[in-house]
Amino acid sequence: MDDIPTYSIPKKQKFYDFSINAIGIDLGTSSCFAAVNRKNGIETVALDNTGERILPSYIGYEEAKVKCGKLVVERLGNYTKYTVFDSKRLIGQCYDEKLKDASWPFQIINENEFQRREPTTIVITIPAAFTESQKEATLTAAKLAGLDKVNLLPEPVAASFAYFIDRPLSNNATILLFDLGGGTLDICIFKVNNSQMQIISNTGDPNIGGRDFDKVLYDFFKKELLTNFNVDLENQERRKLDVEDFDASKEGMIHLTRKDFEAKTNKLTEKLKKLIGKALMEAKLQPHQINKVFRVGGSSRMPIVQQMLMKMFPIADHCVEENPDEVVARGAAYYSYHLASEGHK
Repeated sequence: MDDIPTYSIPKKQKFYDFSINAIGIDLGTSSCFAAVNRKNGIETVALDNTGERILPSYIGYEEAKVKCGKLVVERLGNYTKYTVFDSKRLIGQCYDEKLKDASWPFQIINENEFQRREPTTIVITIPAAFTESQKEATLTAAKLAGLDKVNLLPEPVAASFAYFIDRPLSNNATILLFDLGGGTLDICIFKVNNSQMQIISNTGDPNIGGRDFDKVLYDFFKKELLTNFNVDLENQERRKLDVEDFDASKEGMIHLTRKDFEAKTNKLTEKLKKLIGKALMEAKLQPHQINKVFRVGGSSRMPIVQQMLMKMFPIADHCVEENPDEVVARGAAYYSYHLASEGHK
């Protein structure tokens, strides 16, 4: 683990210098967030014209001008084949048939890649498990978006910065950060000492996230619609699961309890447990040696995930922000401000 760096934890400022235009971007599998430095400090900002801070990671190519976000999701039923999502699972990867997902309406083809205030510093977060080619592809995407000088920061590190800003730091504390997003999982274990964060274990899986739990639901309803209502989704361009959307002459109800859902997603939960166990083993720690657990990512809101973490770490202090899906972007912005104020561009 000697090649994993130590990070200086950004300090909360009494007054933030408004001339520093620090930007933090969480480029998520399901959604994107951004936080910037404002007169009142670091804030998560709206990313579309409706004022919402969450921007779905969907891109539409049905017209000459590319569209993105909520508008694309709303038009998905009519422009299914021209809509791309889950791009974070594809970025920087070599063409491989095994990358394909049956739920993707778009095609993957084997072709070679091609290449108000000016930002002071920009930080874009990436999964801890990203390879060098995936990092390079992220930087290439940033350049295509007009962002030339970009700093990459692992998502669990960024999230921890957001948690540390408003919480007292205890020396020699051992913290496990569990970040379950829409499409990726990061597990980071680190020690804190004198405002320095030393990573002692950094693992995860870029191919497991909330969308995999969603797919279990999708497959269940798809089967139920075919079995009980003779509605076949196989060749349907629309992705809504309401019976009446496919045949107005049919009506009915499909029941699924939380207990049923948890049973159907048990394999996913067990995979999460194994990855946590791997992180503990790499850090040479037992569960009782974890002092705090930070929950990050929108998918960490699921009761099944919360209960799993509480059972695995019963004596740890479990921390979760009001909006766990925004902490990565906020932490990235704090780090961006820290870099600018320290003279790093």
